[in-house]
Amino acid sequence: MTGAEDFTLAQRLILENASDAELFQAIAHARVQHGTHLLLAGTVWDWADWGSWFEREVVTRAEGILQASHDEIHQLVCGEWEACAKIPGLASQFETASQIAEVVSVFVGGIVGKLLSRAVALAVGYILAEQSVEAFCECTTTPA
Repeated sequence: MTGAEDFTLAQRLILENASDAELFQAIAHARVQHGTHLLLAGTVWDWADWGSWFEREVVTRAEGILQASHDEIHQLVCGEWEACAKIPGLASQFETASQIAEVVSVFVGGIVGKLLSRAVALAVGYILAEQSVEAFCECTTTPA
């Protein structure tokens, strides 16, 4: 990568210091594309300057990983983690995304490297939560 696509020191510091809640907010911001500024890792982030970078490097990578590794992620989330049993007990989309990020972080980290692995894993979780983990895992509900 060259030019504007390189990770600047500021971008590295923000990703390294951002909390999961801040990354979740940035991922949601990228998916919806609203507003012009976002507070991330204690820095007011000008979305016009950094939004396309964040979307390309985090959200687009997560989407690509979900497409290219659908079966592996399905096995991790639906099989090993048993999402169908756990999702009903989670209180929010953030909690769901965070839990899924924990499950796929090692897998995703092996693909994208350490710098972005946490953000990309959280983006994978966000996308699955947004699109319905129950649908992804083909969960069935038992009639009451």
